[in-house]
Amino acid sequence: MQPDQTQPPAGHNPYDFIMNSGKPVKHPLGTRLPAIGGSSFGKQLAVLIGGVVVLMGIIGGTISLFGNKGITPQLISLAATQNEIIHIATKGSGMVTNQGNQALAIDVELTVQTQQKQLLAYLSKLGTTVSSKQLTLQESTQIDSELTGAQNNSTQDMVFAQIIQQQLQSYADTVKQLFYRTSNADSQHMLAVDYQQTELLLKQIPPTASLQG
Repeated sequence: MQPDQTQPPAGHNPYDFIMNSGKPVKHPLGTRLPAIGGSSFGKQLAVLIGGVVVLMGIIGGTISLFGNKGITPQLISLAATQNEIIHIATKGSGMVTNQGNQALAIDVELTVQTQQKQLLAYLSKLGTTVSSKQLTLQESTQIDSELTGAQNNSTQDMVFAQIIQQQLQSYADTVKQLFYRTSNADSQHMLAVDYQQTELLLKQIPPTASLQG
């Protein structure tokens, strides 16, 4: 009988990528990172989202409570963070001109929308409904003004990349913190997938040189 290739090796931790990541990795705009745009990014994202779909099937059958640290309020706040990132990406996709930024804005919007839907469904299964008002608590008029001002000054590509990088890095850091604060296997898996997807998005940010006019 052939060995089961779907199982990780004995002693392997499937969350090594998040647990051994050390301090949050910053991706300065001036540094060229591995290209993960276009179809390559889409393939990686499809694999990760496929895992989330499987996760939601498990959640639909068996829902267990969070570990004794109870992070439901923080997860509601995380959904609001996702909402603001989606808003920024949507606004950015209609104003940026750089091809890399255009692809980034669309990928961020679709990826984080999917993450938010999964999170809200998860919370709903736990008996928590998140209102529209709660989702908009982190809306920033200052960021909207910065993006509008940048468009007027023809610096929208640089400013958008800077803002979305800051938002995604802060979001990834929060997801990682929440991963450690729950001992529930389902929530850990969901947060681990969100973290990995966000790291891929950070690597997709165009280099500074391509954003200068």
